[in-house]
Amino acid sequence: MRTRHSIVAAVTTLATVAAGVVGLTSAAHADTRTPTSLSIREARQVIVLGQTNRIGGQLSARGHGPLADATIELLNKPAGAESWTAVESKTTNEQGAVRFLVAPQRTARFVLVFAGDADNFSSRSGVVRTAVVRRAPTAIGIRANPRSVTPGGTTDIRGRLHLARRTGHPRPLADQTLTLKTKNTDHSWTAIASAQTDENGVAHFSVTPATTTRYAIFFAGNDRFRATRSRGVTVRVGQPTSLSITSSATSINPGDPVTVQGVLTENGQPLAGQSVELRARPAHSRKGFATVGTGTTGADGAVSFTPSPTVDTVYRLLFRATSTANGTVSPPATVLVRRATSLSIRAEGGNSVRGTLFGPRNNPLGNQSVTLQSSPAGAGTWSDVTSGRTGSNGGIGFVVTPATATDYRLVFEATSRYEACQSGVVTLGGS
Repeated sequence: MRTRHSIVAAVTTLATVAAGVVGLTSAAHADTRTPTSLSIREARQVIVLGQTNRIGGQLSARGHGPLADATIELLNKPAGAESWTAVESKTTNEQGAVRFLVAPQRTARFVLVFAGDADNFSSRSGVVRTAVVRRAPTAIGIRANPRSVTPGGTTDIRGRLHLARRTGHPRPLADQTLTLKTKNTDHSWTAIASAQTDENGVAHFSVTPATTTRYAIFFAGNDRFRATRSRGVTVRVGQPTSLSITSSATSINPGDPVTVQGVLTENGQPLAGQSVELRARPAHSRKGFATVGTGTTGADGAVSFTPSPTVDTVYRLLFRATSTANGTVSPPATVLVRRATSLSIRAEGGNSVRGTLFGPRNNPLGNQSVTLQSSPAGAGTWSDVTSGRTGSNGGIGFVVTPATATDYRLVFEATSRYEACQSGVVTLGGS
């Protein structure tokens, strides 16, 4: 039995030693190189045949930043090809950056590759695509000013022709012919005028539409530039309108309603039966106006809304254009929502009443008017004694000389920014 146990122990010991040797060998050959990352970017997404494009990238090592003097290889795959082809190799600069100039004869994809070295793992960038075209893509911006005119009124339609943004260089195109067209009821277009672009790629058209009309600007293209057209823009023709606005109060307490009303007129006469929107935005925000209510004008052109804002709010009334009347928007009307306040009170020395006025978040309110009121003790018949203004710390104090037991309290009247409040009661005087 001792022999068998000795054999088993020997085998176990051998296995343990062997495992230890294997473990030591594995640890000795562990790859301690640093992971890397390789970015890629292109200057242009589209080039004209014969032009060059710039492909750049940056190589970084995790925890070490940019890698300098590393060899980066540029590969490309033309459209229709099944494999990548080496184009050129360069070394990175001290910022780990590398740049290549390419002039593909047809649309191709590009990728950057770092093969790795003794200290760093290999990495491969994403893929960028450079489209090669025989004519440069173009685009046209359009603007009409004004967008609404009265019958017989004139508007200026401005178009700007430039290279498409995807070329990476959307420069204006001068000395090119632009054509202004109007849209027909069958969705076809009719040319009404042509003009040459100036050095800024801009052409102007002056139009006097008889009815509401949709316009677009077209470029026919040539041997260098592709044809394009602008989006459509509508010039409305209708009677002039105006919209007033008033509010029943400029300041309210939280939760209180306020009446916002206005009168819609056309050529100075009330315009009845029309839809008007109440639009609002927070007064101290960059948010745009949003519609919060819709009403219909009465026989006198008036419309009214009763919102209950919870924060300072700017209101406007909006009338959207119809087939016969131009749209209009009222001036703004701001309604402030008062902020909560509180007043403390205490008696000092038998002849002094002091207190502190607080605003939101218990911040002291300075330079505010506070009134001291008195009443025979327990009577509840209050009358003003005197007033004063709080100091910078919100504090205020009054000297009193009561002949008999007298109740005192402090009162703060509402302002455009703060709610009214009153303190508790202190009693002075008497035995």
